[in-house]
This record gives sequence, C-alpha cells and structure tokens, in this order.
Amino acid sequence: MAPAGTPAHAIAAGVVDRPADGVLRLRTDDGLEFGYARLAVASVTVADGSWVPAGAVLGTVAPADGGPPHLLLAAWDATGAPLDPAGLLLGLPDPAELGYTSTGSGLGLDPDALDRELAMVETA
Repeated sequence: MAPAGTPAHAIAAGVVDRPADGVLRLRTDDGLEFGYARLAVASVTVADGSWVPAGAVLGTVAPADGGPPHLLLAAWDATGAPLDPAGLLLGLPDPAELGYTSTGSGLGLDPDALDRELAMVETA
C-alpha cells in the first residue's frame, strides 16, 4: 500500500520498457526482471529501452480506482521463474538514505521497518 503520488524507485540498475499504460518492466544485466504496475501513466518519465541506475524514480503510484492506492511489484529470475520480491528487498537501503528526494507525500513504507517486521515473522 502506498499513497497516490508515492515515487516508485528502480530496485536495481537496468533497462526499462513499458508494455502497457501504468506498467513498466526493468531488466537487469544479471537476468533478473522486475515488473511494476499501478503507476500513474503521466508520471512515468523513462522511455522504452532506456537504462536507469538503481534507485532512480520510475514513476509514481496511481490514484485508487475502487480500492486503496498501491503499487504492484513482481520479480522473475533469468529462467522466468517467479521470485518473492520482499525477499529481494530485505536489507536494501531506503532511497532517502541514498540521497534520492521524495515527491508528493513521501516514499511510502520504510524498508527498515519491513525488515524488522519480516524478521519477527520468520522467528515466530
């Protein structure tokens, strides 16, 4: 869940393409692929085939259409097998800690808080 206008950052460096409105794919050099959905169409500023660094703002979360605003994230390995995106995000720094600035209402969920919450679930 994230408020509309929350920036969506590139999880890793890679090449992007836009297969549909509000959807973006990011492919890394090591074969991982990330899919972002529910981006505000006008907020996506990266062009098909462009390379982006890790942490770059790809767009912002779209306003809700019948439910709470949220960003969908999917991940696949080099063979196309699905991966757990939460597991890939654990331990990554918050984009704000890297000097990326927020737009709108902020960066959304604090990754450090997510790390702590998931660690508690795993030990229970």
